[in-house]
Amino acid sequence: MKDHISYSQISTYLRCPLEFKFRYVEGIEPPFAPSSVVFGEAVHRALAFFYRQAMEGRPFSLPELLDAFEEGWREAGERKVRYREGEDFETLLERGKEMMKVFAAKALPGRVIAVEEDFEVELRDPLTGQVFHLAVMGTFDLVEELDGRTVIVDHKTSSRRYTPEDVAENLQLSIYAAAAKELGLVPEEGEVLLRMDVLLKTKSPDLISYYTRRGDQDQHRLFGIVSEVWKGIEEEVFYPRWDFHCRRCPFLEECRGW
Repeated sequence: MKDHISYSQISTYLRCPLEFKFRYVEGIEPPFAPSSVVFGEAVHRALAFFYRQAMEGRPFSLPELLDAFEEGWREAGERKVRYREGEDFETLLERGKEMMKVFAAKALPGRVIAVEEDFEVELRDPLTGQVFHLAVMGTFDLVEELDGRTVIVDHKTSSRRYTPEDVAENLQLSIYAAAAKELGLVPEEGEVLLRMDVLLKTKSPDLISYYTRRGDQDQHRLFGIVSEVWKGIEEEVFYPRWDFHCRRCPFLEECRGW
């Protein structure tokens, strides 16, 4: 972490500074993975397969998409997964397949430019001209061209619909916008078009697409957040932040003994 900071590190510190310490400073191996995290990884893997097939010009095959999800989920099942009440491996396998069918039926068509594309960029404050002294790292889930516009897409799974505030304040999308500007994916004076594709993990799955943009004030706010997060890390400001995440946190025992 001497020369860069990642979105995962930033979001972990914002969620709980003590979790950040256990995970990234002390390097404690989590004793289990929450089912929501592992399930999300399997969905991401399947969607990456879908878009890579499209990028290579291969015809779509629903059975292949279902197989891609099942393969990812079965590999995930080899890890120690902690399920929520009412969940198990088979119920989530079937839920995931239903979600893949909904995705295939509702996914927006576009020309795929990149899938699971890693980036490392300088973070700039457009209002002050300051440059953050560490590179910021992340991964674009999807970059595509839709109706002549470059769109940066983030894939999510969720048990509920997102609110306008969820989308407007989403830090990952703000980092995507900053990275897209630095990498020249949009005109220098233009705003990045962002889309969050949310697959609802409900009894009746659905795919909802949320569009948003980030302007200079949003990037100024992002710069401030990342700067303050790094300041807290450098000064070793690590403390527990108790909320609904805690009951499923893999570091709960370490936290109680802190």
